[in-house]
Amino acid sequence: MDWSKAKSIFIVVFALLNIFLAVQIWMQSPGAGFSTTPEEVDKVRNFLNNSGIEVQTDIPDRVEYKNFLDVRGEPISQNVIKNQFFDEDEEIDIENYSDEYVDFSGETGRVIKKSDGRIVYESHRFRPPGNNLLTEKDALKVFEDFHKQGLSIPDDARLTNIEEFQNNRFRIEYHQVYRRQRVDTSYITMVVGASGVESYEKYWVNPLGYSGGEYLVIPSTGALMRLVDYVAKGDEVVVTDISLSYYSEPISAGQWQVAPVWAITIQDVGNLYLNAYTGELEGYREY
Repeated sequence: MDWSKAKSIFIVVFALLNIFLAVQIWMQSPGAGFSTTPEEVDKVRNFLNNSGIEVQTDIPDRVEYKNFLDVRGEPISQNVIKNQFFDEDEEIDIENYSDEYVDFSGETGRVIKKSDGRIVYESHRFRPPGNNLLTEKDALKVFEDFHKQGLSIPDDARLTNIEEFQNNRFRIEYHQVYRRQRVDTSYITMVVGASGVESYEKYWVNPLGYSGGEYLVIPSTGALMRLVDYVAKGDEVVVTDISLSYYSEPISAGQWQVAPVWAITIQDVGNLYLNAYTGELEGYREY
C-alpha cells in the first residue's frame, strides 16, 4: 500500500469531515444534534477499506450531545470472594499484599483482587473438550448458575457478546446500562469450556448521575478515521461494532468522572475506546 498517498487522502477526508461538522454545528440549535449523510459514511468506509480496515457493521449516523458521567467504585468483600470461587471445605491461602491487593489460592483455582478494583479468577479444573459439545445456551446457563453462589449478576448488566472460539469454548461478555446508555467501564467477562468456568473477570462501578454541560461528540465517522492512528500498519483489521458508551480504565477511587467514548470492537482483538469529544485513545480491553 502507498502509505504516503493514503495519508494524503486521510488528511483531505478528515478536513472535509471537520468542515461538515462545523457547518452542522452552526446550523443546529443547542442540544438538537444532527446526522451525517450516507455519502460521508460511504467515503469513510471506502477510505478505511483502502487502509486495510474492513467495517462489517452499520456505522451510526446520529451525532449527539453528551455529558460526563459520575461514578463510584464498588467494593467486594473477602468473604464474598471465598464463597463465590472456592469449595466450602477447600483450604485457601490468602496473601494480603495491601488493603486493595489480595491473592487467594486454592486447589480448584486462584483469585486476585487487584489494586485497581478488578476481580480476576483462573480455574485449575481445566480439561479438554469431550464428545458432549457445549451450545451457546449451555454456556449462558453456566454463567447464570455461577452467579448464584456468592456474586449475583447486577440488575443493570446486559449481555454484550457471546462467541465460540478454540474448540468449543465460549467467551461471554456483559456490560452495564445506565438510563439506556451503555457503560463499558463496568464489565464481566467469562470463558466457559468443558470443565465449566475457566476464567472470570469483573469490574463494576455505581453510576451517580451525569454532570457538567452537554458537549457535541465527534461523529462515528470521525472516530473511525482516528482508528487508523491506533492500529498497526499492514494488519488486517475487521470492525464488528461501533457504539457510544462511557469508559475509563479501572481505578481504585471513591468517585470520579467518566468521559463518553466511541467503543469500537475489533474482531479477535477486543474493544478500543476513543474519547467521543477528542478522538484520543482512552484505553482498550483485549480478549
